Amino acid sequence: MTDLGRPGVVAELRRRIGRGGPVTFAEFMEVALYWPDGGYYMAGEPWGRGGDYVTSLDAGEVFAAAVTVQLFEMWRRLGSPGRFTLVEAGAGRGRFGLGVARCAESRYRDFHDALHVRLVDRRYGGGLGPEMDGAQAGDGGEGPGAKVSLHEGLDGLGTVEAGCLISNELVDALPVHRVVGSEDGLREIYVDYRQGRGFFEVAGPPSTPELADFLSTVGAGALPPGWRAEVGLEAARWIGGAAAVLERGYVLTVDYGFPAAELYGPARRGGTLRCHHRHRVCDDPYVRVGEQDITAHVDFTALSLYGRRAGLEVEGFTTQHYFLLALGILEELEEVGGGPGEIEKIRRNQAVKGLLMPGGMGSVFKVLVQRKGGAAGKGPLRGFSMRDMSSALHL
Repeated sequence: MTDLGRPGVVAELRRRIGRGGPVTFAEFMEVALYWPDGGYYMAGEPWGRGGDYVTSLDAGEVFAAAVTVQLFEMWRRLGSPGRFTLVEAGAGRGRFGLGVARCAESRYRDFHDALHVRLVDRRYGGGLGPEMDGAQAGDGGEGPGAKVSLHEGLDGLGTVEAGCLISNELVDALPVHRVVGSEDGLREIYVDYRQGRGFFEVAGPPSTPELADFLSTVGAGALPPGWRAEVGLEAARWIGGAAAVLERGYVLTVDYGFPAAELYGPARRGGTLRCHHRHRVCDDPYVRVGEQDITAHVDFTALSLYGRRAGLEVEGFTTQHYFLLALGILEELEEVGGGPGEIEKIRRNQAVKGLLMPGGMGSVFKVLVQRKGGAAGKGPLRGFSMRDMSSALHL
């Protein structure tokens, strides 16, 4: 390690800047998080209480059990096809996808027979893999052993005829451009390097007209002088790619963020970029490069609008709190006695409460479901039956 961060990451960024001048923040973020030699996500597993942050997936089987209820309903609305493919994007160890398979096996046998799980993560080529038993592992073919398969990208999936693509805290970690308003119009923030000073920001003309087009599309308008924002061009491309692999079914996105009207308002005039390191939050991405996570709040209006261009229609939008309550997550609470072995029940109950906590994961995290093809049903999906906030997206 160096004071700036992981040597491999720092060296690659210095090489790029030395060769071509300052880089966009999106390029800086891509290298910091995903460079094979020391990128944050490529160097280890950052989740859980021993890592840098806690996600819904750290609640394990509880979260998977609740979402399985929603997936079962989606399968029924699609006409109970003989094959339903669950694609988990950014799957990591695959705990969610495998948890869904286990839950379906115990509660919905017909659904389980149709269920095929595709775990997608760019790190699978580097040695990371899910924790599967022999009954779950398969080669992605059509036989009985093909319940689970691994893929490094969506482009390796082929066509999903019927199913659901789910991501949990993936979109917030996709590289973003950073822009700032000025008297002369929109400016982009680039990253430069100087020996003895380290990485620092410089402003310049936008690297692509797509930045202004994006802000116009989501209704953000011209940024006032000094106001900063993140522009998720990669997220827009990602939702298009997700739609492209899906012939009929749903895209379910769980992440923290806001509709555009809230995201680009006065309360967030400095942007939403944050770094996470050992459960602490900071706003300086130019230290500990490769050692800390870098995220930006998700623009759910952008996901909806760019998804619509690719054939996806919004089915529902709400907070994780209301989504999980509507799916009956409180039924996962267990009665706790005073005997030995009760510690696991206590942990399970704490996990449920953590997922629902107002002001915490329950309200900060949002759930967006988009639909493609003839999968419409009468009334809202169960996850949106308590509260649907789709009107806040201003589509």
